Amino acid sequence: MPPSVTGTLLGIDVSGHQASISWKAVKRAGISFGWVKATEGQTFVDASYERHRKEARRAGVPLGAYHFARPDTNVSNRDPVAEADSFLAVAQPHEGDLLPVLDLETPGLSPAQLGRWAKAWLRRVERAIGQPPILYTFPSYWTDRMGNSTAFGRYPLWLASYGPDDGRVHPVRKVGGWTSIAVHQYTSKGRIEGFSGPLDLNRLMRGTKLGQLTLGATPPLAVTRFGQPWRIVARDEVLHEGRRLDSGFLERARDEARGRGSVTIRGTRRDR
Repeated sequence: MPPSVTGTLLGIDVSGHQASISWKAVKRAGISFGWVKATEGQTFVDASYERHRKEARRAGVPLGAYHFARPDTNVSNRDPVAEADSFLAVAQPHEGDLLPVLDLETPGLSPAQLGRWAKAWLRRVERAIGQPPILYTFPSYWTDRMGNSTAFGRYPLWLASYGPDDGRVHPVRKVGGWTSIAVHQYTSKGRIEGFSGPLDLNRLMRGTKLGQLTLGATPPLAVTRFGQPWRIVARDEVLHEGRRLDSGFLERARDEARGRGSVTIRGTRRDR
């Protein structure tokens, strides 16, 4: 493990370009987590996804799936919900996986349009899994293409920021409305046992635990007294079924109320 990241968990992200990677070897080299590309746009499925997922599980490396967003395609295909549904059908995220990721780095729409596009994808996936997915981006994209939007702070941030991209960790600054960075992709030129070529290397940032980025993680004791189900309902449509009543759930209710005029939260309470 590079000395500059000693003391923190190290991860990788891969796609079909790294189909030959040995997950057993990278785990021995110090890799503690990873994400693998599942889909791109509405129709592309990464042929190596299933192989990566199976091999990482066998090696005991926690893994999640990511979707490469394509809001730049022709008008008929600019459908974030369709992209989200395609991703969910392929990735099939389940409890114990790392949270799904929206890889947002392609231009093609105005900042306002991109913001709506990303929110629609994130909300669709969140309704399916019951937790906010992760958003991946890089600083100049967020400031230039997204207008440095502060509307996404509730989604964990995975930020690519390389500096000179020399394989070492360099200082990284937050963007938009995020108060912290969950995962820092600090180089695209990493070298590690188990793969002969360069790799994206990531570090889990201080203050973030891998369990917080895991689907179905046990909620804190402070909120476990609230029983299931908690549901956000608007105009008789169930928008979300929550595992617990927490600040994130209430933020979703607020966001839906802004867009729809009003929402109702229905649920049960179980005292411990």
